[in-house]
Formats: sequence, C-alpha cells, structure tokens
Amino acid sequence: MTEANFLAVILPEAKPVETGYNRLPVTTRIQESGWIGAKVERPGATDFGFFRAIPGKGADSISGFHSDADQFSVSYDGTGKLIKFFFDGSVFATGNIVINSTNRIQCAGLPDISGTDIEIVAEKNANLTISYSNRPSQVILNKVTVKDWVYDNHLHLLTLNVPKGNSRFTII
Repeated sequence: MTEANFLAVILPEAKPVETGYNRLPVTTRIQESGWIGAKVERPGATDFGFFRAIPGKGADSISGFHSDADQFSVSYDGTGKLIKFFFDGSVFATGNIVINSTNRIQCAGLPDISGTDIEIVAEKNANLTISYSNRPSQVILNKVTVKDWVYDNHLHLLTLNVPKGNSRFTII
C-alpha cells in the first residue's frame, strides 16, 4: 500500500460547571467514488465535510451535493435550513442553492433572513452567479454599495463581478 486517505472529526466541548455534557454528536463516515467525508449530527445542527481522494477530477455529486471542489463543508440548523457553507472550486450546488463562478474561487457563505454574507478569495477576476429567491435591494462589496450586478427575475439568479483578491459581499 502506497497511499492512505483519512478524515478525523474532532468536536471538543467544555463541560459547564453546573451541568453535564450535551448529548454526544453522531458521526457517520461517507465514502463514495473519489470522495471521503463525514456527516456530524449534533444538537440543533448537522454538518457535512468532504474531501476528494483524487483532487482536480471535475464536477460530480456526493450525498445530494454537486461540486468541482476538492473540499467543501456545509452546515444546516435543526430545521434543515442552510446556515453556512465553504467550497474551493467553481461549482457548488445543494438543494435550492446553486453557485457558479467563471474561475476557481474559495467561497464561504452565511445565509440569513436579513441577507447573505459571502467571503471570496479569487486568483483572477470572475463572474459569480448565485441562485437567489428574491431580487436583492442592495449588494455591498468590501463595505461599498455596488451597482454592477444583474438579477434575472425569471431564473432567480444573481450575477456579481468578483475582483481578484479577497472580497466580502453582503447581499440584502
């Protein structure tokens, strides 16, 4: 054997002085064609994390997710609502969330009722298309309101220009 793939899931928890520990999380290993990952069910949330056994393979699917990323993670609250995600690639989709970039990016997002915060690291300028249920009232890039975005009402897609480097978008 010349190679080994492994994934460790560590969830440290401090014991409150006045009570006992919370219910222990349940971790399930997920391994499918070219992927290794885990599902962690904990009180009030479920987390997924995946890594490719062979990086750079191209877009494919695992456990209801579709991506060309070499690694990604997703967290849902207890009701199944997406609360955060991260991927390193140009395509990511799960449920009603679809993100496509013209170039590979590192992308982390926090969807919320009041808006969505997205942090992106891009090696080159890119166009980013995001499924978004309603037309945003405002898009802020690095604390400055921008106007160079397009929303397709029929397809419910928001298209943004992503500059090279580190960017933080707030979509309201």
